[in-house]
Amino acid sequence: MLIDKKFDVKHVVKTIEKICEVSEFIDPNLSNRDMKLYLHRGKRRLAVISNEFKKLGYRTSMQEFKFRGLVATNALFARGEISEGTLLLTAHHDYIAGLGAEDNATALATMLEISRCLEEKESRIMFASFDLEELGLRGSRHFVVSHLGRQLLALSDVIALECLGSGKDVVICRAVIGAKSSTVLVSALHRAARKLGHRIVLESFDWFNSDHVPFAEQGVRTVELCSFNSENYSGGPALNVNVAHSSLDMPGNIRPSTLKIIGRILLQFIDDF
Repeated sequence: MLIDKKFDVKHVVKTIEKICEVSEFIDPNLSNRDMKLYLHRGKRRLAVISNEFKKLGYRTSMQEFKFRGLVATNALFARGEISEGTLLLTAHHDYIAGLGAEDNATALATMLEISRCLEEKESRIMFASFDLEELGLRGSRHFVVSHLGRQLLALSDVIALECLGSGKDVVICRAVIGAKSSTVLVSALHRAARKLGHRIVLESFDWFNSDHVPFAEQGVRTVELCSFNSENYSGGPALNVNVAHSSLDMPGNIRPSTLKIIGRILLQFIDDF
């Protein structure tokens, strides 16, 4: 058994609220080109989860890189050393609309709760948060070609978490803009959901980008989880699929029930893993 505690969605909701408390509201209809402020907003959110990971006994490895003459920051959270059979869960801490609750505080908070549920001796599950996802996946693209990234990804599988909480349907992405997910990981997540009796949607997307893509492009075995409202989906961008990139991206529009299902599926997957 790798799992020590049950997934507590109340903890997740509280973490989302903590992240949003340090986040300034962004009107998606207004142009925002102040990169110094943009990076500062993301770092405030990263600081919230870094502090919580530290309390749980994880060490944080910060990875800085330059963007437009400024410093952006990725973070890796780990209990042990990189070894064969590592699983990496990823999210991003930058945001562009509302308070960034759905996109992507839901994933940050879910990662943190998964880390809390693991046995203290379990060191093969690691977590990462990337900067500048919303501006061309720059943090994850830097990570996959860095020395740390290459060392870790040679031994790891990756689950990218993105926009987990405003839709009622849990979605396993088969592909994102042509970057295919690992059929092994897709099947394993599907099996985990089926064991628990949860309905899950399998879908491919060609109209949004995400941190899943750089990993898949490098040949890393990876898959992405997200959520949306499938009854409103017709194969392309649509209103009411979720609240990401809108002024509605607020904590009050997150569904705890969806987050609970995703957390249970991930823990089942990890236990099987």
